Amino acid sequence: AEIYIRMGDIFNFTLKSCDAAFSYNKAISLMKNPDPILYLYAADEELKCGSYQGAYNNYQSFISKSLNEELLKHAKENLLKCSFAIQATQNPVNLVHINKGEQINSHYDEYLATLTADEEEIIFTVKRPRDKNTICTFCATEEDFYYSKKDSLGNWDKRVSMGAPINSSYNEGAQTISPDGKYLFFTICNAESGYGSCDLYWSKRIGGRWSRPRNFGAPVNTANWDSQPSISTDGKTIYFISNRPGGFGETDIWKTEMIEEGVFTVPENLGSTINTPTFDDAPFIHPDGNTLYFVSDGHPGMGGRDIFYSVKLADGTWGTPKNMGYPINTSADELNIFINAKGTKAFISSDKEGGVGGLDIYYFALDEHLRPTPVTFMKGQIRDNETGSPLEAEIEMVDLKDNKVITSTKSDPITGEFLACIKTGTNVLLNVSHPFYLFYSENFNIKKEATE
Repeated sequence: AEIYIRMGDIFNFTLKSCDAAFSYNKAISLMKNPDPILYLYAADEELKCGSYQGAYNNYQSFISKSLNEELLKHAKENLLKCSFAIQATQNPVNLVHINKGEQINSHYDEYLATLTADEEEIIFTVKRPRDKNTICTFCATEEDFYYSKKDSLGNWDKRVSMGAPINSSYNEGAQTISPDGKYLFFTICNAESGYGSCDLYWSKRIGGRWSRPRNFGAPVNTANWDSQPSISTDGKTIYFISNRPGGFGETDIWKTEMIEEGVFTVPENLGSTINTPTFDDAPFIHPDGNTLYFVSDGHPGMGGRDIFYSVKLADGTWGTPKNMGYPINTSADELNIFINAKGTKAFISSDKEGGVGGLDIYYFALDEHLRPTPVTFMKGQIRDNETGSPLEAEIEMVDLKDNKVITSTKSDPITGEFLACIKTGTNVLLNVSHPFYLFYSENFNIKKEATE
């Protein structure tokens, strides 16, 4: 038995969970009165490798034999995860992963994909080997942004680096593009212009070019870790991650509002319904403005870090998070998820076999019961009626049912083009304004099944 315990420890230290679980269970079977801690060791390793029934049994054995309150709390929490996982694996959701292909993926790691609302452009993070310009002294890799656009036939062009001024010699990652494609919010770590280890930055697209990245500044960025932004369709509310004081756990989800370009409100914590005593991160607010997806290891799940979603209630608070189920979630750690505006497709990153290499970007059709409210969009152009010259104008869409602004954006100052998201089943008031022109307003209903 002692030899099997040593073997279990070695496999544990080398992250070979299934081998560690086998060794600990073998040691238990060879002992008359095993130390209760062995049941806990075996259960923890079984949970990591997806052997949920074995983990459940060993947690029960540990709970019946141990008196250590702290370890008992850990065991009882993981017992709930086992119960959920057993039920989830018996009732899997439909899931067929489709690799985005070599136009997007490579033998490097690709992850954190985001799309514009019209699904004409995709932006994602690539982790590549460091080069002579990499500033981080101890980093073996560097993160940069790449993008791809659809051609006239609906196929993705070969990916292209976003280049300067967005990409630099620092690590850029965890990005989100606003649904209208005008703003890019992202994270830069250990930059000279930063407030702490990682900070939030923003850039604006004018014509076909991005502006120089600008730090969010205080009070959003702090000396702590601030990262992973996601913007709602109102163009104002930004959800992000921080380990700043005042939260509920190791990392929490917070929100701030951009009251005018580059000016942000004091961040608010999303509260204990969403945030747990451990890690809650990778927020994604769907264009419907009411469905929040995020990753957590503090809510009942499959054992690792799982993807959850929560729907905003009528009073503005968040409903109890729901696990997205198996096999979207597994015993491994899930990274993040992005749902298209229509609510029909989910985009994730995975290193599953059969990919191009490393972490690849995949998509799959989302089960009906997991879909958010569908969102369509309006594309247009603002021009001077006499000269035909493009104009930069304020565009606002108001839900007439509750008189709430659902989208606030501007047309491009060079092209005059704009893109705005609209929830289906909405009675919309469209307002367009410019200080030197007459006010324009139009009212229209978006049916439940709306075309573009």
